[in-house]
Amino acid sequence: MEIAFVPFDKKEYEALPANKRQSYAYHWLQNLYKWLVSAARADVRPKQKEIVETLQSLFTEPIGQSIFHVLGKCLATVYTVGDTTRLLESINYCVDIMRLKDDATNVHGSKLAAVICIGCLYDKMGKMFGFTLNDAVQSLLRYLKVAEAEGRREVMIALAKILSDLGTSASSVHKDIYKAVKYYACDRALIVRCASINVAIAMAKDAPFLYTTELENMVSLCIRVLEGSNYDVRCAVAKLLGQLAASTQHMAPISGVSSKTKRATLDDILNLLSTGFIKTGSSFLKSGSSESSKGNTGSEVRVGVAQGYVSFFKLMGRRWIEQNMTKIINHVIEIVAIPKAASSHVQAVYLRQCILFILRNVLNKMLGESAQLVAVRELFTIIFKKANAALALGDSDNGAEFIGYSHVLVCGLLEVGTLIHSLGTISNSFLTESSSTGSNAVLDSISSAMLLPNAGIRLAAAWCLRCIAIAVPSQLTPLLDWSMTKLKELKSSPEAIVGYSHLLAALVGAVSHCPLGIPSAKGHEVFLLAQDLLTPSNQNNENIHQRFLGGWAIIGALMTLGTSFIRLHLADIITLWSRAFPKSEKEVEEEKSRGNTASWIVILDSRAGALCAMRNFIQYCGDLFTETVSAQLMVTIEYGVTLLRSLPTLVKNYTVQLKAAAAMFRLRLYQTLYLIKPAVYHGIQRNLAEQLVHEFTLADNHSNTTTSLLRNMCHKDDTIILGYWLAETDNKAVEDQLQPNSASGSGALEHDPACVYSYQENTTFTMQPTPGPLPLGVAVIDSAITLFGVVFVNVTEKQRLQLLDHFSTCIKQSKSTRQQAVQINIFTAFLTTLKVLSEEKKGLGQEDVRTPAYNLIMSTLVNPDSLLRCAAGEALGRMAQVVGSPAFVAQTAQNCFDNLKSTRNGISRTGHSLALGCLHRYVGGMGSGHHLKTSISILMALAQDTSSTLVQVWALHALALIADSGGPMFRSYVDSTLNMVQLLLLSTPLADVEVYQCLGKCLAAIITTVGPELQDTSRSINKVRDSCFAGCIIMQEHPHALVRFEAINCFQQLHMFAPKHADLASLVPLLCTTLSSPHLQLRRAAVACLRQFTQREAQQVCVHAKTVGSIIKSDDKTSSAYLIGQKGLEGVLFGMLDTEFDQQLITDLKYILVSILVTLAPSNLSHWLYLCRDILSAVSSDKDRKAGNKSDSASAKSKSNQDNDEDDDGEGATDDAKFAVSAEPESHAAVSPRWPTRVFALDCARKIMNTCAEISEHLDMALAHQMKQEKKTVDYLVMHISTLIRISFIAATSNADQLRLAGLDSLQEVIRIFATVPDVEFPGHVILEQYQAQVGAALRPAFSSETPPDVTAMACEVCSSWLGSGVLRDVNDLRRVQQLLVASLGKLRFIKDDSGQTYSESSSTMEKLAVLNAWAEVYIIAMRQESIDANNTSTDYDANSSGEPSLIHLVQPDLITLSKNWLAVLRDCALLSLPSQLLMHLPSSGGVFFNQSSMEATRPHYRRAWPPILHATALWLNNGGFQNLEKEPEIFTSVLNIQGDAADPKKFKDDQFNLLFGLCIEALCSAKTVQDPRTVAACLNAIYNLLDSSWSRELVTQDIMLGIELLNVIHRLLLMRENLTTQVLVLEVVTQTVKLVKEKLEREKSSANSSSSLGEGGESGDILPGRNIAYAIMEACVCVLLRQIPSLNPPDGTSKSAVSQPYQSKPSVLTETGTKLVCTAVEILASIPDICSPAGSLTVLPTILYLIVGTLTESGCGQSATPDQIVGSVLQAFCRLFASFHLQNIEINDEWIRLFQSSLTTLLHVTTKQNQGQAVAGMNDINLIQCLGTFILHAPRTTTMTESLYNDCMTIFEKSLKLPDQVKLRCLQILSKIFQCADEEIAVPYIRNLAPHVIMIIHESKDQQLRTDLQLKICIEAITIFIQLLDQTDDASRSHLLVLLIPVLIDCLLDANELLKATSITASLHDYSLQQLMSIGPKHPQAFKAIMANSPNLKQRLELAIKYKQSSATKRASTATPKTPAISIKPTIQLKMDFSNFKG
Repeated sequence: MEIAFVPFDKKEYEALPANKRQSYAYHWLQNLYKWLVSAARADVRPKQKEIVETLQSLFTEPIGQSIFHVLGKCLATVYTVGDTTRLLESINYCVDIMRLKDDATNVHGSKLAAVICIGCLYDKMGKMFGFTLNDAVQSLLRYLKVAEAEGRREVMIALAKILSDLGTSASSVHKDIYKAVKYYACDRALIVRCASINVAIAMAKDAPFLYTTELENMVSLCIRVLEGSNYDVRCAVAKLLGQLAASTQHMAPISGVSSKTKRATLDDILNLLSTGFIKTGSSFLKSGSSESSKGNTGSEVRVGVAQGYVSFFKLMGRRWIEQNMTKIINHVIEIVAIPKAASSHVQAVYLRQCILFILRNVLNKMLGESAQLVAVRELFTIIFKKANAALALGDSDNGAEFIGYSHVLVCGLLEVGTLIHSLGTISNSFLTESSSTGSNAVLDSISSAMLLPNAGIRLAAAWCLRCIAIAVPSQLTPLLDWSMTKLKELKSSPEAIVGYSHLLAALVGAVSHCPLGIPSAKGHEVFLLAQDLLTPSNQNNENIHQRFLGGWAIIGALMTLGTSFIRLHLADIITLWSRAFPKSEKEVEEEKSRGNTASWIVILDSRAGALCAMRNFIQYCGDLFTETVSAQLMVTIEYGVTLLRSLPTLVKNYTVQLKAAAAMFRLRLYQTLYLIKPAVYHGIQRNLAEQLVHEFTLADNHSNTTTSLLRNMCHKDDTIILGYWLAETDNKAVEDQLQPNSASGSGALEHDPACVYSYQENTTFTMQPTPGPLPLGVAVIDSAITLFGVVFVNVTEKQRLQLLDHFSTCIKQSKSTRQQAVQINIFTAFLTTLKVLSEEKKGLGQEDVRTPAYNLIMSTLVNPDSLLRCAAGEALGRMAQVVGSPAFVAQTAQNCFDNLKSTRNGISRTGHSLALGCLHRYVGGMGSGHHLKTSISILMALAQDTSSTLVQVWALHALALIADSGGPMFRSYVDSTLNMVQLLLLSTPLADVEVYQCLGKCLAAIITTVGPELQDTSRSINKVRDSCFAGCIIMQEHPHALVRFEAINCFQQLHMFAPKHADLASLVPLLCTTLSSPHLQLRRAAVACLRQFTQREAQQVCVHAKTVGSIIKSDDKTSSAYLIGQKGLEGVLFGMLDTEFDQQLITDLKYILVSILVTLAPSNLSHWLYLCRDILSAVSSDKDRKAGNKSDSASAKSKSNQDNDEDDDGEGATDDAKFAVSAEPESHAAVSPRWPTRVFALDCARKIMNTCAEISEHLDMALAHQMKQEKKTVDYLVMHISTLIRISFIAATSNADQLRLAGLDSLQEVIRIFATVPDVEFPGHVILEQYQAQVGAALRPAFSSETPPDVTAMACEVCSSWLGSGVLRDVNDLRRVQQLLVASLGKLRFIKDDSGQTYSESSSTMEKLAVLNAWAEVYIIAMRQESIDANNTSTDYDANSSGEPSLIHLVQPDLITLSKNWLAVLRDCALLSLPSQLLMHLPSSGGVFFNQSSMEATRPHYRRAWPPILHATALWLNNGGFQNLEKEPEIFTSVLNIQGDAADPKKFKDDQFNLLFGLCIEALCSAKTVQDPRTVAACLNAIYNLLDSSWSRELVTQDIMLGIELLNVIHRLLLMRENLTTQVLVLEVVTQTVKLVKEKLEREKSSANSSSSLGEGGESGDILPGRNIAYAIMEACVCVLLRQIPSLNPPDGTSKSAVSQPYQSKPSVLTETGTKLVCTAVEILASIPDICSPAGSLTVLPTILYLIVGTLTESGCGQSATPDQIVGSVLQAFCRLFASFHLQNIEINDEWIRLFQSSLTTLLHVTTKQNQGQAVAGMNDINLIQCLGTFILHAPRTTTMTESLYNDCMTIFEKSLKLPDQVKLRCLQILSKIFQCADEEIAVPYIRNLAPHVIMIIHESKDQQLRTDLQLKICIEAITIFIQLLDQTDDASRSHLLVLLIPVLIDCLLDANELLKATSITASLHDYSLQQLMSIGPKHPQAFKAIMANSPNLKQRLELAIKYKQSSATKRASTATPKTPAISIKPTIQLKMDFSNFKG
């Protein structure tokens, strides 16, 4: 839309009230800027003077700082677009304003505007007026000295813009600016510091002296700036440090610097940076605090320098890091060894966090996988050296050198663990390699570390091995063996016992993270080792303390293995627990009276370990914690609670050495009790509550230890007022150290050894899986507070009151900092209590309990600590929610109102403001509606009070909470609130970031309140919507990331509610540029917003993203704006997957890519498939880049060759379609895609395949070639099959197991989709045949011995799909793939406790079942092919006919092995399906493929594998398997371990049938309403094949109830299944059931004297449900028919009929499968009487006839006729019934005939309805006469010969002969058969009545000219009938017929002239008539001669016709050409070599 220029209306502006002027000015400036950007220069010049004057006039207006920035942008744009002649005047105008000495408020604003405009002008076009630079800079520097903080900040921003634009041209002012920067960088105002550092950053690029001569001074300055800094300052300083350091490493000569000036080397730079850590050592701890000091200068310096290191390495790039990796790692990790860097343990922990932060940002983020492996090797080298050096120190373990080594080792081990954890199985090659001496670097390093007397080192080593085990599951079992061996060998070393025990525990804890697990025997072995450690003999009490510590650690780790393992050892574990605690009060007293410090340490540590094991037991094996077990454990726990009271006395008596052990004991006890239901320990709750309060009120703790939970207890939205948003940054790992009132950042492994085995990985950040338990003192208080919340809820109100009063007393009695600590702990406990009360829907208590709680909260609302005020507000809201009393809410709100009105204290106002917001948050808009108006008015007033920014922030936050929770009740306040938000956005100084954040929250809440109304176009809504968008734009232009984050969130909400009004053209480029932001919050918001956009507008997003390069110019080649122009949006998003480690961000990125892919990929396949291909193949080129440029050139060559190969295939990608990184700077080449990204890329390729496979054109190779030949642009999936095969092959043969699985899965998809696609170039072949080698090569590695079971299982599945796809035609190709499966049969071993087993039994079972499942599927397909070949032996592709073996011949040699294993699997399935109460009857050894311990884990594998195995086994049994079972039963019984009577051949055979049959019935009877269709089909196929055996059928008939039950199950299946294929299978089974019943009946008849009572129904004829199989058969057939033809249901007027309910909807048309179902059902119905007794047949026949007739009449759709297949089936059914042996029974013959007549009457009744104009669905005239013909010809004679039926039939035939030609022809054909009927009593009446009508048809044909073939056929058929009648009559009658016939035939003859002109139809009639006449003459000469004699005319015509025929024949004979000799045809293919003289 074109934007017009609107002049500034000064009068209108001045007429506005003061609060509206800023808004007017802002909107005018925004419109002006939009016009300037889009206007032409010719349009701007005439108005330029007016615009400039207007802009300059606004300098003196009282408008906000944000408006001045827009003004400056407009002023600069005016001169950029228009004329620059008056530019100097504007510069001078700004300079003159700055020189004014008036300090009035309006002058201050003018100066600020002038500074901003100068910065904007120089930023846009500084090089055009550089001659004014000195004057402008000096003016800025002079103003800098007198300006306030905001002015100083703007001056620095202007200077930075000047330096950035002018570059080296500003060198003349560098010195002056440098002096100002040095002075103001340490300004008290942090915003000035940050701006000053940004000036230094801008200057550092073009001022070499900063990183040469002044380098040390600059580093010192940075360190000084970091003291007392905030996050923004630290980020700026880090960037400056990185810039300075990176500038020194450039190899090019520095202009302006003497060559003699010494340049800093890398070592110099690293040493200089490390001084930042050394200078942080003093004054680190606060006095009287056991935790680290938060917010002190040393910590801030350390954190800033750590970020500076990261910035330096980022600027240098990946290639440089790889080249200097050794030096970097050694330097960084050695920092922790510097003695001055850490003077205490807590300080050392913080330092380690900083070092790990550096290493992880460099090694984990910036390096590719191959370089990371090099880093791992380097780190292990350092670890090995340092560990051995530490061991060499001997006993001097307390020395500074040893401490330094220990910190180095901890950092190195933790980083190695993280690296290997991220690498996964890629690291397997390094982990398994051995040196020349046979040693392993990993194990050698770990062994050395384990012997060191430092718990941190040992635990770090244990964690490292845990990460290795999770990353490479194949190493888990060998590492367990190695650890146990070491532990047994080094039992004499106390360090080794503890170290290897925790190492073993860590490995056991890793098992739950490894799906493949470990052998159960290994777990048992570990348990025995732990049991041995915990039960030392009397002779060997050496190292008993260490043995207890290690033993309980292992027991605790074993709990993570879950219920199935612990159940086997629970009794022994309970015994161990009971030994750890005293058994009676007497023992308790004895303990107190004896012992020393050492013994009490052992006791407490042992009991702490036992409690830790209990905690894990309850957590991981909760279902075993029954009442019996809990009663046993509570005895020990109660003694533990009793011991709590004695601990303070023990600590006093035995010195402070017991303090740590006592604290650990309390921690474990509290943790254990928290997991137990309070009712279990109800009796000790009072004492326990007292101890807990004693704990967190610091009664016996002299340190001011505070809990770490308070921050989490506050609402997550309150971080905006607490400043805890730093947790959402990339620097969280180090910034946590600086958080006040929290122990965050001080976590270390040595604080809680149990974390190495019970830690659950954090899913938020994938880069930091290392646990960080808090210091023990903090952890104890945390656990006490958490438990107190549960206990308080369950004590009496009296006890609650006492506790609350005690809280108040404790707070009053403590002073200063201790009071603050106590108050924090108490409030956290109280908040925890309120949260539990709310969750459990319980009340706080009566008024006497509420009053002290309320007073406690209200007194804290005025606490100086912002965290406590926030907690108080949260507590007030939760208390109001728990109390649930409107009166309490009203009283509380009124108190807040009164306090806010009466006090001017800022702290009080903040607390009470938040209290109002929290009340509304937890009570809701409805609950606090009466106070809504007052709350909003007060908070709005406070929000506009600019005298206190703090009050503004808290008031705005509270207002946002009210708006968010108010819902519709807040709607009436939207306009006023929105006006206030917009006014504050325009007037608030930019430095008040928190205010802007809260304004953003308010705006978001307003948008949510208005909601979908924003789509409205009314004037009021338009105003609201425009104001919301304006607010978002203002925030988006703010320089701070947090404000822009809020802006993006608001944009996202606006798009959600008003998508049509959101301008994606401007939003999408903005979001795209944010993708490369250094701020995690911004990237998260941008990605989340893009995710929402791409859900519905993916195509528009991609279109707008392409414009980002042209809209936003960026010289930074690592920015997203630049990269999107090179790679596209999808390429950048894929790249972010490798550099981002925030889990939610990664999830959103994947969602965006999938949304774009699904929308765009089908239309742009090449781009997406080549993108996926390049991602998957990029890693191979990265592996070759070790160093230098040699590998780069090789990689480029490889890439070129790769592209050429693609071009040769005709699939070469265009340049813009490739995921190329060549355009990136060499030093900053992108990281090669990591394996998770490659897995996702493969998932994308699979999604592309599945999406395109649903579109038929994508699989049409012929169409693709045709379009290509026509030179049309086509992009079909079938053209990219080589790419799909290639990426699947790359993935399937990679070294990452997850990628291998994905590759095999992708390969299977390719096979499934393209298996039947024909190859156009080679007819008769499919396109996949040419890729057999690639598929085989991809599969082969998966069958190697070292391949994990899950990969092998997947490969087996692909093998079966490949063999069964039909692609492999050649027997050698088949054999090559089949040999892979043959080799896998070797894994079918039945040894349960294989000592060489690496993985768990369930994994082994999975692999074996996968092998058997694959063979089963191959066998099923082979048998299907064999069946097809048997039915089509003449086809060209029949393997047997060509003499080559088929697939079944390849399977046959292994069939015995397979069959016995299949039977074993099915037997195991039966055992696993037993109900829980029968599990005790399982064999002690379990099944064949599972044991007791792996039973639960193997169930999913059996559930997935058994259906195909069942089907295959049934097929095998049906094809000779039953004979094998009987002939050689020992082969099978030995495998199944069957002995005794069960091994008897006959019983064994019966048992196997019952096993299969029972499994099928059980599965089909499953309670699951949605059973897997594959399982249902397999069961039905299995039943069909079982019943296809005559032996099986005979077995079933021994108990007919078995068949009835089967049919009942099948009927239920029909009712539940809509799948027609399933219903077809069901009817096939029903057919087999009918067959077995028939055979049973035949056997009974052959042995019985009388057959009257044999069959269903017996003598009585009763066919009853549940007793007669005939009823069950009919029930199944009726179900099928009613599903397909619902109108068959009899219209009895009862809509609630049970039969009619499932069949209410009628299909619009019968499908092919539906038609097949109906035909089969009709066929089965017709066979039912054959299995019934005579009396029974009379019972079922009416129903059968009704259904058959109804099928015929109702199976059509509308006016459409019944399908021909159904008509044929119905007619065959009638014929079968008419031929029934029951008609020979005289007793029932008449009844049968009567029923037949009734059916015929029904059919005739249809005609009556048709005659009356009623449409009958499936009945037409042809169908009717066919049915009549069937009845007349095949039914007993008396059926149709009754007078009424005869007359009706005759009438229908007469009418049919007058109907359209098609009906007439069919009628004549049927009459022909009736006339020839052998029974004259049937034929003669029809001849007499209908023969004249036939003659009339002949006459009509003669009189009317024949025009169609159909009319010719009718005439010929009529003549044929008449001729047939000649043979059936006597001589006298025959002459009369000839008199009628011969003239008619002669009339059909034509003369010679007529023949020449005749049509083919009349000529054919002539020939036929002449032929018949010439045939009749010789047969009946006398009559013929007599007729000829009486009719000379007829004779003449006949003679002429005969003569013409003879002459024509003679003429044709004479002109016929003689047979020509064979002509030699020259071959079309010329041979280049002459073989004529060749002699074999």
